[in-house]
Order: sequence, then structure tokens, then C-alpha cells
Amino acid sequence: MATNVDVLELVANAANADTCPFVLSQATHPVESDALAALGRAILLTNAIVTAQSPGLDVGAEHPHVSPSGPASSLQGSLLINHDAIARWFVILAATLTKDGWSGVLLPQKWADRPDERPHAEPWIAVTLALAGWNHDAHQVVVPIWHARPNIVPQLVDLVFEWTRGVDGELWITRLVPVRGEEPQVAEALLARLSERDGRGFCTVHRQGTAAERRARFSSYGHLTLEERSSAPLEQRLASLRSAWAGWAPQVDRSATTGDVGPAHPSWFLELARRNVKLPKSYYPHRRRLDDQRVPDACAEQVLTQAHLDAANNLGGWRVEEVAVGRFLVAHPQPSRWFLPASPGERGTRVDPETLAQARQDFGSMVMTEGDL
Repeated sequence: MATNVDVLELVANAANADTCPFVLSQATHPVESDALAALGRAILLTNAIVTAQSPGLDVGAEHPHVSPSGPASSLQGSLLINHDAIARWFVILAATLTKDGWSGVLLPQKWADRPDERPHAEPWIAVTLALAGWNHDAHQVVVPIWHARPNIVPQLVDLVFEWTRGVDGELWITRLVPVRGEEPQVAEALLARLSERDGRGFCTVHRQGTAAERRARFSSYGHLTLEERSSAPLEQRLASLRSAWAGWAPQVDRSATTGDVGPAHPSWFLELARRNVKLPKSYYPHRRRLDDQRVPDACAEQVLTQAHLDAANNLGGWRVEEVAVGRFLVAHPQPSRWFLPASPGERGTRVDPETLAQARQDFGSMVMTEGDL
């Protein structure tokens, strides 16, 4: 029995961030034993061996945790050492596990195996685009842009893959159940989904890597949400979102950039609920006539129309930039105040209350009221 190690993949993963999450997959032992405890002991011994061989080397792994693929941990400080030292650490760990009677494979850990409650789990950041182009019949039922303008569907498919190609990893498409595939097959499935006249387009495409993950979600209400979680700096992540939607600004009636809302996924609707902003249940499917004039609430960055700006109290403290004819990016000067770490015992990002209160005052009558609805 032996513990193998995928050195090349682990080293490549460590090169992308200052931590390298890994998992002992297919873990087996000749007698009843605790794999989590065994990995913990092996990590401590490996750290001691590496420190003895290279005094002053600041590297080690966190206490292991349970994951669906097996006991898992994360190598810390990998940016401080070279690739050979990273490889040596994992080789020593594998040898230590083998000596203790364990077998398995040390692999990079996928985001899906990383519990959201881990203190260092990266938050999601998302932008939800309310795409123009729907039409209202006598009942004001929303028709998504991919149904109102079928010729735009191939461009939407291109947008999804331009966004998801920004990370390395496995590609999935989800309608009711997730299916992994190569890009041509997933593109064909997405094209067919958005072209269904009775399906309204609800689906998700995501690419899952060990260092980052990106998703594109289509709602039945004409929303397209682009999502990312990674260890990149906030400004870099916001810039990536801006770059992704930039070409679509002329098609947007309103957009909202928000953070993580908890263990599932980011959602503008869930974010509003967390802020105690209550929209009628019929608003999204039936009553979106206000999208190009009002917003449900303020957020870090939004693409708005001139009608929105005309309703504002004072946007002097915001960055306002015309990004397309009649479309304006309205960005807060301190975006980090909108993506604060979770409160103790809670999940997801949170917004600084004073920042939100001031933003609502700045937006004034741009923010929807019960009278508007």
C-alpha cells in the first residue's frame, strides 16, 4: 500500500495563490482508523521534517477538515517558497502517510469540496444584468431577451464562454442536474436551452477550478448573473466583472454588483431579502416596467439609465461614467465597504450599515418605494 501524489498539479495549483488546498482521495487503511486524524499527524510530522531540513522556511498546512472527496487541508505560504520546495513538502507528506499504513492519492482540492464555513473560504462576487429587450403583453408578462430577440442567443453563448474561460478547470452545465462536458458540447446544450420557447432559459454554466470558479446563470425573468470566487484582490475581481459586461451595457436596463449571501450562491433577490427590502412576488415575472427608472436598492456598482440619474438626490460622491449611449456606470468610491467579511457565526459578505444608509440617501427617489410598486 502506498500514498501517491500528483506533484505537477499540486505545484501548478500553488502557483496561482498563497494557499494550496489539497485532499487525500481514495484514502484506505488496513485497520479501522481515523483518516482525518491520520492526515493531521502526517502534516505535523511533515512540517517538522521540512523545518529541520530547511531552518526558517515558513510553510505548513492548516488543520485538516472533512470533504466529500476525503480528508483535506491547505498548504500555507506557498508564495514564499519555490516549486521544488512545494513538491518536496508533498512528497514527504505522501511518504509519511505511507509509513503510517495509509494509501490514496494527494490531489488539488476542488472548490466544491471546500466547505463554505471554513474561515478562509473566498466569497462570491456577482453582477446581475437585467437585460433589455423583453416585451409586455396585456398581462405584462416578462419575455426574456433570448426569446424576444432570438438572433442574440449566439452572442449570449459567446459571453458565457468568454467569462468562464477566465479560470482553469472542469466545465459543467446545469438545468435540473449538473452535467460535465467539453466546451463544444456545453455550448450546444446552452444554445438549445436558450432557444426553447417554453423553457425560458433557466440554467447555469460554470467552470470549476482549484484556484477559482466562475458561473453564468440565466433566470427565467431575463436576468443574466455572472459570478466569481477567487483569492484575487477585490479591485481586480470587480474589473473582471466590468470587462465581461462592458459590451452589453447598451442592452442593460439595470445591473447590480453584489457579494456573497451565504452557502448557496449570490443572488440579487436574496441580497434584497437580507437587507429587508421586500418586493412583491409578482414584481420579477410581471412588473419590471420600472427597471429602467428605479432600483430596488443601492449597491457597490450599477449600470443605470438617465432616468435613474434624474431621480437621484446627489451622486457627487460617486464615480459616474457613461459606458454606452444612455447607460452609466455608477460606482461607490469605497467598494470594500460593500464586501466586508461575514459577521461572527454568519456566512457571506456584508455591507457597512453607514455606507448603505448614505447610499440610499444619495440615490433618493431612484430607490423604489411601495408607492412605485
